[in-house]
Amino acid sequence: MKTTTLVTVLSLVVASASFAADPSLAVVNSKENVVKVIYRSEATENVRLKIYNQSGEVVFAETIKGQNGFILPVNFTGLPYGEYKVEITGKNGKKSQTIDYAAAKKAEVVAATGAVKGVHVAKMTNNSKYLFSVNNEGKQRINIRIFDGANNLVHSESRNINGSYGMIYNLEQVIGNPTFEVTDNAGATTVLKK
Repeated sequence: MKTTTLVTVLSLVVASASFAADPSLAVVNSKENVVKVIYRSEATENVRLKIYNQSGEVVFAETIKGQNGFILPVNFTGLPYGEYKVEITGKNGKKSQTIDYAAAKKAEVVAATGAVKGVHVAKMTNNSKYLFSVNNEGKQRINIRIFDGANNLVHSESRNINGSYGMIYNLEQVIGNPTFEVTDNAGATTVLKK
C-alpha cells in the first residue's frame, strides 16, 4: 500500500513538472497587417520560428536565441489574405497554431476615447477563446463588460491594473459575435466588436 501511494505521488510530481515545463504559443492579430507571436517556456532556449502559407511554403523564418519567452510582432503587409501556420521548434519539440490573416480587418472599433489606450481583442484560432489586452501606463481601474451577439450582458468585472494587461476569455457559451466594452477611471469607454 505504501509503495503504491509513493509511486502514485512520484508519478504526479513528474507529471506536474513536465506539465509546468511545457511551452505555450499564442498567435493573435494585433492591428492591421501585424500579427503578434507570443511564446513562453519555463526553460531558456534557442527556438526556431517559421510561418507557412496555405501552400506549405515558408514565408518567414527566424531564430530567437537564449530566451524563455518573447512577444514578436510580425508584419504581414504584402502577403495575401488567408490562413497561415506559425510553428515554433525548441527543446521540447514543436508547437504550432494557424491564424486567419484576414481576421485582422474584422475587429471594428466603435468608440475609442479617454485614458485607456491600445485596447485590443483577438479571436484565437480554432476555438472560442479571445485574447483581450490593454496597453496602459501607470495604475488604472478598468471595467470590462462582454455582450453576446444579441447585445445581452454575459460577463462583467472590474480590475485594477498597473501597466499593460492581458487576459484570455473563453466565450464558448456565448452566441453570436461578442462585443467588449472597457471603461476607465474617467468614465471614457472603448467598445470593440468582433
